[in-house]
Amino acid sequence: MTFSSRLGDLQNNCLYTQYKLREFFSVNSDLVATVTTIKSDADLGDGPQQLNCFGIDLPDKCLTYNGPHTLDCMEQVWVMAGCLPAGSEFPRNLSTPQFNALESLTYRDLYAASDKIRTDADTGILPQQEKCFGTVLPVTCPTFFGPHSMDCLKTVWKNIGCLPKGHEYPDNLTTSQINTLAALSYKYVTLIFSKVTVVY
Repeated sequence: MTFSSRLGDLQNNCLYTQYKLREFFSVNSDLVATVTTIKSDADLGDGPQQLNCFGIDLPDKCLTYNGPHTLDCMEQVWVMAGCLPAGSEFPRNLSTPQFNALESLTYRDLYAASDKIRTDADTGILPQQEKCFGTVLPVTCPTFFGPHSMDCLKTVWKNIGCLPKGHEYPDNLTTSQINTLAALSYKYVTLIFSKVTVVY
């Protein structure tokens, strides 16, 4: 079989497929109308229709799956992924090209981009910590949201300027107090230790 005859078969199959699709849609116009309604309702924020159309119920500030996304949507997704408004790549802080690139992503890709920054930040990648949390964490505190090790708690204690001889030094706390602190975010551990009196 020559190339031109294979090309002719391909064109005929393509034309036949187009014809069959037109035939299907003309016979099933109710189905086409239903699918069109599902999509338009999903784009108007109808949660059940978003599940039907996209397989996901979008957050309240996200109006469309395919973008462009509003600043409010992008900021909501950023926080949902576990990053903070203090992060250097919080959507409000982005350059115009960075913002334009993000706003045109699908919702899933937008969330995945924010989640990747947070995941990388929680594995100790320092530039990602700055992007996500607005701070670089000590080596002993690999995750912002914990759980934190005793070494992390001791590092925070020392970083705020307190000494190991202090009465509230982590070694002097009860197991219950340590467990409570370990479950808090790095920011709250720092704030609590900055007040020096540990209150639970």
